[in-house]
Amino acid sequence: MKSTKRLTLTGYKVEYVDLREPKPRQHHVETVVYDADMIRAVGMLGLNVTDCIEKRFADGGYKVVQIEKAGQKVSAAVDLEYLYLEAVAETEGGC
Repeated sequence: MKSTKRLTLTGYKVEYVDLREPKPRQHHVETVVYDADMIRAVGMLGLNVTDCIEKRFADGGYKVVQIEKAGQKVSAAVDLEYLYLEAVAETEGGC
């Protein structure tokens, strides 16, 4: 029997610069993905998603220039058995 979990995912396109680079700094773009549970947890802390994204990047030495939703929310099924077996293989030194 398959053990699956359905996730609702929201992507955010983040434009940022590396503050460690000399000026003029190149702008980089990365997509950050949060699931519905993560977004709810952020809200329970009294924050919003953009605050969390900015803090995450700032902790790494980056300055966020712009954040926008990457598109619509999507739903994805995750095979928990497969993930479990992969995690076990990693902890046992497998490939």
